[in-house]
Amino acid sequence: MPSPSPFLPAVPSTSTPPLPRSALLLLWTALLACDGGKDGDGDGGDGGSPDGGADGGLTDGGGSDGGTTDGGGSDGGTTDGGADGGTTDGGTTDGGTTDGGTTDGGTSSDAPELAAGEAETLPVPTATGLPPVTGFTVNADVQPHGQPCAWRVDYGTTEALGSSTEDRALPPRLDAWFRETWSEDTNGWRSGIYGAQLSHVSEGGPDGGPFVRYTDDGTRGNDTNHLDGIGIIHLGLYGYIGTYDDGPDDPLYLGGGFPDLRGARFSMDLRGVDWEPHGTEIGTWIQAYRDPSVVEVVPEDSRYPNWAFTGSPLTDHLSSGEWERAEWTLDSRTQDWTFAGANGGRLLYDYGELEALLSAVNVNLFPIQILYVDLYDQPRGAIDYDNLEIRFRQHSVLATSNGGRLVEAPSGGTDTTTLTDGWRNGPDHEWASPASPTAPVELVYAFEDPITLYSFTIHNSTTWPSDRVRVLVSPDSGKTWEQVGGGAVPPVHPNGANYLFLRKAKYTKVEGVNTWSPLYDDPVDMLKVSIESGHQAEYWGLGEIEAFGLGAVQETEDDWVAVSRDVLVEPGTWHYQVQLTCRDGSASGPLQTVEVPALTSATGG
Repeated sequence: MPSPSPFLPAVPSTSTPPLPRSALLLLWTALLACDGGKDGDGDGGDGGSPDGGADGGLTDGGGSDGGTTDGGGSDGGTTDGGADGGTTDGGTTDGGTTDGGTTDGGTSSDAPELAAGEAETLPVPTATGLPPVTGFTVNADVQPHGQPCAWRVDYGTTEALGSSTEDRALPPRLDAWFRETWSEDTNGWRSGIYGAQLSHVSEGGPDGGPFVRYTDDGTRGNDTNHLDGIGIIHLGLYGYIGTYDDGPDDPLYLGGGFPDLRGARFSMDLRGVDWEPHGTEIGTWIQAYRDPSVVEVVPEDSRYPNWAFTGSPLTDHLSSGEWERAEWTLDSRTQDWTFAGANGGRLLYDYGELEALLSAVNVNLFPIQILYVDLYDQPRGAIDYDNLEIRFRQHSVLATSNGGRLVEAPSGGTDTTTLTDGWRNGPDHEWASPASPTAPVELVYAFEDPITLYSFTIHNSTTWPSDRVRVLVSPDSGKTWEQVGGGAVPPVHPNGANYLFLRKAKYTKVEGVNTWSPLYDDPVDMLKVSIESGHQAEYWGLGEIEAFGLGAVQETEDDWVAVSRDVLVEPGTWHYQVQLTCRDGSASGPLQTVEVPALTSATGG
């Protein structure tokens, strides 16, 4: 397989040695790719979940060991993160100055800018019997002005430095979207232990219509899996958004099953109903597989670290008893997060780097989590939710910002840009064919750079749903075509319109471990979606076409973005400097020093 692009992140640091295989490429491939079916084919079938679902992440007994303590359903999910948007967009970058960073890109306003912050030291709590994590975490803010950039940390025991982390890409644009309105039911979302504390209410929402309600009676729902970290939590609202398919509902497969929530912007209508917080705070929580390149691993290597976004709690939105619109941003800035802890011998929750996990939240997401629960003074009341919207990083190689380009479509159809606008479907986000179509109706895309394709997702139209489709790729600019998947795209789903998709991915054995692998062995420069039939004679439509893989050079935001990374070193005095390299320039942060503390009994030594 080809080497990763220099603008792709490197394998994140972990507290245990890496698996004995070529994980560098496979790790990020999985982040950009998606899941596959448990039959080794991963064919999407017609219900949205690929032929048996696929992993994702519950290997290692995620279910049994992974979160059923204290009745904790899929456990995992408890981790807050409230945020209220305060530090949105890297806003705390010293006002946009480079904070001592010497930009090498000249005086152009498009030269990249860098603001390097102070380091935070490790260790952190780790599972019993594992070596503690020692080192430091570097936080920085970058303004790339839309161009591809990679950054690293040079470090050493003297000012000469001498060592460097791998280059890591800045995330692509915030051009992917997810919306849930709960107009019909709870739609695969849950609250509380086993999800039993979320109910659907038919009227009374912000617009008078339906919404969902979490009820906390103060006597149940304690998740104690993270006592050594953030403490007891209550599961306020969660959904399986990645490749984890051992939960009670089908996964949503946002971002191909590995949604990149670095800098993701959230908004939702909230209302407290006789809510008594009793000292708790409302945050957001993520749970992700530390090595997303694999489908199944041996139990001792399974890890689903949990982080709580605690930098900007949402608690105040519940005090008025009226509907309020809350907005918050999940910046990759460790000062705004709390590692949830591993609770003694729980290997499942061992430590994992924040940015690596936030870039691929492939297990579940808790937009609302109740944090800091006192076992003897528990919260009571209800929290109402409606109109959840998430804007996150766009990794589909069909997006124009990632080099995708539509080169062939039937004339007479509606606006084809809706097929790659980042929305799954819905009003103003669906394409319809010319009237009275006959098979095949073909849509052909070309890639600016050859792509090693790992997965695709075809989302159906809610108005003019298609029936069966085929997906083909070409390695030679359309001279030859090879089918890589196909099937029926569901026109309806019990969990609503967000599940109207067909997806395909696959895995192969690498040293005995099921590992995500390309749908086609060689890089391809074109992709074709062929609609073979529809459910109505008048038109055949689609919502969104997504494809995920390696090889695209991704444009970034013309805005500040927060980044962070771990540097694992022994205790002592360390010097470090942040380096930024972009397409049209570079920047360096100041030479800085951090003291990594010696281990004590309180830190695991």
